[in-house]
Amino acid sequence: SFEIGIERMLLDGRIRLGATGYTQRFQDLIQYTFAPTRPGESNYFNLGVARARGIEAAAQVAILPGLQLDVSHDWLGREVLASGDAGDLTFVEGSRLLRRPEHRTSGSLAWSAHHASIWLGATHVGSREDIDFSDPAAPAGKRVTLDSYTLLNAAPEMPIVRGDRGTLSGTLRIENVLDAEFQEIVGFPARRRAIHLGMRAGIGL
Repeated sequence: SFEIGIERMLLDGRIRLGATGYTQRFQDLIQYTFAPTRPGESNYFNLGVARARGIEAAAQVAILPGLQLDVSHDWLGREVLASGDAGDLTFVEGSRLLRRPEHRTSGSLAWSAHHASIWLGATHVGSREDIDFSDPAAPAGKRVTLDSYTLLNAAPEMPIVRGDRGTLSGTLRIENVLDAEFQEIVGFPARRRAIHLGMRAGIGL
């Protein structure tokens, strides 16, 4: 593997820009098979060669005191270079590696003042390839494309009690605010909206 990155500060540190490029080469990845080629042989075998290369770019902007914006984008190119002796649909020469999106974009806005804070974040994950084993007409599985999806998350915090000896705050975290339906693995729906309530105590000594 090899990577190189650069980071730059602007406007007296209010803006931070960064980018990293990388390339990785994988050989002898381990795969599992339900049906060994001969009875008594191992269910595990080594695959051939794969390559992943990409660019990660990010920016942080201090918009106002206590208000910060973060954005990032990841581009990933991934390809099977050689299937190996015992490849299957999960590892075909010239195809993409499974379940790895080519594009992923995220952003967040965070505000804090007087022990109160709120964080809003969004993540967009591009389409990915996977294998569907649910079709009886294709017992060995068939390649499918999982749709892209976007998640919105939020996390506010509000002080309830403040004193010389500490603080007590109420916390709320909402994952998948818009209750989006999506699958990270074909046939396994991901969790829908989740709401977490909590308390945070800070004790001064």
